[in-house]
Amino acid sequence: MVMSSAAAKKSVGSSSYHNPFWQVIEKLYREKWSQEDGVGCIILSPTNDLAGQIWEVVRKVGKHHNFSGGAIVKRTGIEQEKERINSLNILVCTPGRLVQHFDETPNFDCSNLQILVLDEADQILDKNFKSQVDIILSQIPKARQTLLFSATQTKSVKDLARVSLKNPEYISVHEQASTATPDNLEQCAMIVPLEQKLNMLWSFIKRHLKSKILVFLSSVKQVKFVYEIFKKLRPGIPLKCMHGRMKYEVQQAIVAEFSESTSVLFSTDIFSRGLDIGNVDWVVQVDCPESVALYIHRVGRTARYNKKGKSLIFLCPEEERMLEKLKATESKIPINVRKVSS
Repeated sequence: MVMSSAAAKKSVGSSSYHNPFWQVIEKLYREKWSQEDGVGCIILSPTNDLAGQIWEVVRKVGKHHNFSGGAIVKRTGIEQEKERINSLNILVCTPGRLVQHFDETPNFDCSNLQILVLDEADQILDKNFKSQVDIILSQIPKARQTLLFSATQTKSVKDLARVSLKNPEYISVHEQASTATPDNLEQCAMIVPLEQKLNMLWSFIKRHLKSKILVFLSSVKQVKFVYEIFKKLRPGIPLKCMHGRMKYEVQQAIVAEFSESTSVLFSTDIFSRGLDIGNVDWVVQVDCPESVALYIHRVGRTARYNKKGKSLIFLCPEEERMLEKLKATESKIPINVRKVSS
């Protein structure tokens, strides 16, 4: 079996981890990899939450094999990880945690690495992770297979060259699809004066008290403000909030609670990528996303596993340029528009 490097575009709105991780397991199995061989695969994720979820999928996929592995994230103690990391065959981690081990763990060795996987690759390759990714790439073999996965995949020559991809295979799950978002996702945009956005959000929540609703806001400050105000107003449905300044354990508890109950979750974009929550009825975007790619990732939290879902985005008149981008032919995003007068 010839193993080439690849940049794959995942399908939005589905649990798309199984296929790439079968490939990881198969590669190590064919190489007769054992615990003594050390680290054979590193899977990088932009967040601790997603790293933990990926590891659970890898563990299930590889349960009939004897590979060792684990998610090394902030919830685990660094000293405990140092004792075991060289005996793990598969590492799932954030770039920052891996760099910490390169800096602090004696004899941490990745010289036998066979596969590097970047999940949500477009985010890992952006400027926020640049220094960390550069350190990682300097510490691992250039002769390896590299797999990049994202619902909004980069084709930047510069980005691909950084991770040593030469003439990679591009695989798009929905390249021939008529839309870039799931067919069973109903999408609507409302043009709302800026000062009316929170009033419209409140009215929306009051009309959907039996729905599971994920609300995206642009900053931690916004999330805290809206959550506290709406909580005092008591809309008649449980409210939750989540952002990157919370401890990992708290975030995990909130995700578990939201997964199991009808409620409204106010969140920053920490929730926009990868996290696999079933039965989200509505995704509401109060603040305009920075890009079409971020819009796609946000709405991808609903309409999963071929189930129906709905999304709503509030745009003030000054943000209508984003609507033009969403409706552009190359974006392939069907969206209905309503205007609300001031």
